[in-house]
Amino acid sequence: MSTESPSFNAHLLGAAFTAAAADTSISHDLGRIPLAVFVIRPDGRSAVIYKGAVAWTSTTINLRSSVAGISVSLLLV
Repeated sequence: MSTESPSFNAHLLGAAFTAAAADTSISHDLGRIPLAVFVIRPDGRSAVIYKGAVAWTSTTINLRSSVAGISVSLLLV
């Protein structure tokens, strides 16, 4: 068992999806490609947020929403 405490590197941000099933580019300052994205708070409507077709980078992720006109909070880890 390791006695070292790993560093937790995460980024909390907001995103708005204007169109359903379309890639939405979201900038972040995580400094690396995120391992996962957690939807923290949808704006009161049901929606599925999922990975888009464009590859993620150390500064940008691309997500899609099943619903147009929705805003969410995201936690990138």
